Amino acid sequence: MIRALIATMLLAVTLSLGAASAAIAGAPEPRAAVDLDRLMGRWNEIYRTPNKRQNACVTAYQVWSRQKEAFTVVQHCVRANGRVGTFDTTARDIDPDKHAKFEASFLGGLLKNRYWVLDHDKDYSWMIASTADGKYVSILARTTTLPEPERTALLARAADMGLNTAKLQNVEPKR
Repeated sequence: MIRALIATMLLAVTLSLGAASAAIAGAPEPRAAVDLDRLMGRWNEIYRTPNKRQNACVTAYQVWSRQKEAFTVVQHCVRANGRVGTFDTTARDIDPDKHAKFEASFLGGLLKNRYWVLDHDKDYSWMIASTADGKYVSILARTTTLPEPERTALLARAADMGLNTAKLQNVEPKR
């Protein structure tokens, strides 16, 4: 429990530093508006930028749910031994025009970071998201796996937006 709390605090500090650099470095702008109701539900990670918080995760998914004006996002980390750890955060929409930018609060609001939904398909079957500075990129889908041509197309789409895809790891469950 203490180890998990320390890991959570370290992640939050790391993410906060990333948010600070976003103001300096700039970030890709979201391509399309987001329908917040359609964003809710389960999103499976297909690709992600390696990070300390998810180092032990062989795969991961997050579940978004609406809570009045905010959102709860529960990140699930599936480890090699089958155990699942969770990390909860609260997010709020900070983009009244496109609803594609969110500020997440960690540790009861002590630390915050910003995340963008940069692109998604019209059916909300996949999305490309990142931290506001573009440093931590994720490609997520409603399904646990994607066919190779679709994965390749999404990586190209993310690269076309200026995101660094060279570091992305495929974290789909093994087929």
